[in-house]
Amino acid sequence: DPSLYQTRRIEVAARDGEAVPVTLLWRSDAVEEGRPAPCHLYGYGSYGICMDPSFSASRLALVDRGVVYAVAHIRGGGEMGHHRWYEAAGKYLAKRNTFTDFVDCGKALLER
Repeated sequence: DPSLYQTRRIEVAARDGEAVPVTLLWRSDAVEEGRPAPCHLYGYGSYGICMDPSFSASRLALVDRGVVYAVAHIRGGGEMGHHRWYEAAGKYLAKRNTFTDFVDCGKALLER
């Protein structure tokens, strides 16, 4: 039943001030908003590859058990534009942003 699931896209401030989008998925009858819940944070930021929306039975199995599934759209990927998010902010000397974005997203989710 699709009505049991909720999604939200939030923005997390990275340590350098850049807004990093995070997509959240949870089951509304298993997770009470504003209350602590287990969370699986996923992120990939390399080669300008975007994390396109897709269905996954294994993700749904986690969500059905009360886990919030979060996708951090970190720099190095292409979600916010190939040049801006990958070439200029997630490659070569800026590659460090990929890792610090992921850490900052995790910390922000812990604070929510």
